[in-house]
Amino acid sequence: MRMKWDMSLKKPLAVGAICLVLAAQYVLAQNLGQNPPLCHSERSEESRSETKELLRFLVAPHLRDSSE
Repeated sequence: MRMKWDMSLKKPLAVGAICLVLAAQYVLAQNLGQNPPLCHSERSEESRSETKELLRFLVAPHLRDSSE
């Protein structure tokens, strides 16, 4: 047997669900102290130069094609 949802009950439940989602987002966004984020890492100069070389390798063929 299916329960019939009354409109007077449906709206407060929807508002409550939205408030719960917003509150969860707010709580998760809080800073938990002085610890850095888990995915944060210091990039070395070597790593930066490798990234620059890779970008040059990927972009250079497109630059040559557009100048012709």
